[in-house]
Amino acid sequence: MDDHKLQMLHSSGACDWRTPPEMLEKLTQTFPIEIDLAAKADNAVVEVEESVIYLGPDHPNPAFRDALAVAWHTIAKWGFLNPTYSLTLYSDGLKAGIDRKDLQWLLIESWANKAYYESLKGFHTIGVFPYAPQTEWFRHFVMGHLSAPNGVDWAGHAALDYWKMPHRVSFLQPDGSPSNNANVNTCIIHWGPNPGFVGPWVPSGRYWSYR
Repeated sequence: MDDHKLQMLHSSGACDWRTPPEMLEKLTQTFPIEIDLAAKADNAVVEVEESVIYLGPDHPNPAFRDALAVAWHTIAKWGFLNPTYSLTLYSDGLKAGIDRKDLQWLLIESWANKAYYESLKGFHTIGVFPYAPQTEWFRHFVMGHLSAPNGVDWAGHAALDYWKMPHRVSFLQPDGSPSNNANVNTCIIHWGPNPGFVGPWVPSGRYWSYR
């Protein structure tokens, strides 16, 4: 892996949008969030004096720089996730000769997949994701329709719920300044351990607003 090329992608502001503070305030009041799962030192949402309060490329401990490689359930129980993703930067990385495995953090499905499988191990993820029910990742990792080995299309688990927003979210620039509204609809997705339901179920969807 070319660390210089990879660092250039990590430092790009093209997909490094900050979560609106009003949204964070409501979410942290509702959920006992302990760790920011995709952040940097200057924008982590958890403000407590702990050794691991975020995962990200500038973490002082190299073991916590690749959030997709860390076992979230071994360091906390509740995490916040506003993932970095960009198909454009993913394509640019491939053209620059970076291996696909080192670009997975730029694919939204990688983060949904990670949150889903961490939930099977008891971890709760509160994620800010595009509301995209037409996509495979949403069908698989939110609604729970996975291709199981026995041919059944339901794998026994889904996200616990998702909250659709009736308005576009105004994320912030990497430096904290205002930006335009997101060009896609946004939802909050809660992945968590199976609460004891037996048989197929779909996550409860409802409208929610932080305004």
